Amino acid sequence: YHISIEDTEIPMHDSLSNSEKLFSSVIFGNGPSDMSFIDGLQALGFTYKHVDSTQIAEIKEIFKTRPIPKEEEMIAYACEPIYRDILIFKQNNKPVGFAKICFECEDYYIHGSSVNTEPFAQLMDYYSLAGCLDKTKLY
Repeated sequence: YHISIEDTEIPMHDSLSNSEKLFSSVIFGNGPSDMSFIDGLQALGFTYKHVDSTQIAEIKEIFKTRPIPKEEEMIAYACEPIYRDILIFKQNNKPVGFAKICFECEDYYIHGSSVNTEPFAQLMDYYSLAGCLDKTKLY
């Protein structure tokens, strides 16, 4: 799923509606805490794109378990992430996890994994992932 939204279009007032609260929890931070929001992503303005089956092996390689990097090799994030891209991981056609990605500041949040996800993207996997998702630009 992807949403094209500018920072200035994000609702940031004190009295958010339930829909705006859900939207904020999806694009900011580590929410929602479960996968029930997935069915409502299109209603929130996200567009669905099926990942081509020829890209699955490369995406699995990007998200595979890796050794935890040394502290000096870890990426420090420079902005507040806005998760405009969400990958849904399925097993037997049922969602089992998701990854929220901010290509702008190269930050991520992964939910549903039983392994340590800290090593993800420490090796600059964002460009490979963008290619798999057929993104023409990184913010």
